[in-house]
Amino acid sequence: MLPVEEAVDLGMSQEADHCAAFGICFQSFPIADFGLPDRASFASLIGDVKASLEAGKHIAIHCRAGIGRSGMVAACILIALGETAQTAVARTSQARGVSIPDTVEQGDFIASFAQAANSGLSIN
Repeated sequence: MLPVEEAVDLGMSQEADHCAAFGICFQSFPIADFGLPDRASFASLIGDVKASLEAGKHIAIHCRAGIGRSGMVAACILIALGETAQTAVARTSQARGVSIPDTVEQGDFIASFAQAANSGLSIN
């Protein structure tokens, strides 16, 4: 979830190359720290990750601290797999050992994602 500038600051500018060297598929989806993603492209990302999980693949999600952006992605993947927003946030928080997400806006985004999923709107 790291924008290029943040990846550089963290010494992770070669992450895609390192992943490739070990046969790991790397997908970048930059979201500004404490920010929100574009809804349409985010729904596409969640649909892709959901399909990968349903195909038996393993995934890893990360940002800087693993709370806001990563928490938002993880919770929305659980929602796409059938969890409620409340359960998805609770499970993600428990797994991380810290309350997610970072901001009220990110929490609202998760809730609106769940509402769209529950009303049959396409989340891929």
